[in-house]
Amino acid sequence: MGKDITFEAQVRDDGEWRTVGVFADRETALSEVERALEARRTPAARVLQVIFDTDRNECTEYTVFRSSADDGLGPPKRRVNNTDIFKRHRQRPTAPAASGRSRLAIAAVALLCLAGLAATLLLR
Repeated sequence: MGKDITFEAQVRDDGEWRTVGVFADRETALSEVERALEARRTPAARVLQVIFDTDRNECTEYTVFRSSADDGLGPPKRRVNNTDIFKRHRQRPTAPAASGRSRLAIAAVALLCLAGLAATLLLR
């Protein structure tokens, strides 16, 4: 019951984000991505705060830190404001479930099309 909170340290690798560690506290995750950026082993790094709601079985991610070593803006940022924690990641859109009425309407249209086709073939 409740929420489990973890922090994922991720680096950019061949155009994809790769998790390099999952930590229980923000500071350790920030230190890991800062170390990767300072060593110039990656062009970009970020820390995600992952909140898993055990009651709802839902997972929500927030960006806590994001920086690029090759963005031309100087050394990577060392810390971010707490307001950045609440920048929510995009959720994948879900298609609305078809209701019984819409399925019935689709079936009716399909039957009408088949009847029209059958009538056309028979009257030739």
